Amino acid sequence: MTLIDIKTFSAAAAYAWHLCPVESHVGYESAQMLFKEVAGFWPEYNREGIREAFERYDKIMVVGCRLNYRFSDPKYKAVVGRQTPTLSDYEFFVVKKL
Repeated sequence: MTLIDIKTFSAAAAYAWHLCPVESHVGYESAQMLFKEVAGFWPEYNREGIREAFERYDKIMVVGCRLNYRFSDPKYKAVVGRQTPTLSDYEFFVVKKL
């Protein structure tokens, strides 16, 4: 995994999007455990909690992302009304300050 200096959530999201194609679900449980070990708390499930983590640290490592519940569950996908995820349909995980 590449270590990078990221200042904003949007830059981190774009980088994670580049790493994780639509079909990928990258190490969700592993990312959570690493996050807890380094940051001292479990990452929130919502994007606001992840945004808070991005803002708390100047330099972070992007570990992975996964589709949120709207695209994990076919019932919600029907409610959303589209079959192709957008950037806002992903949850991202960060690990540590460099």
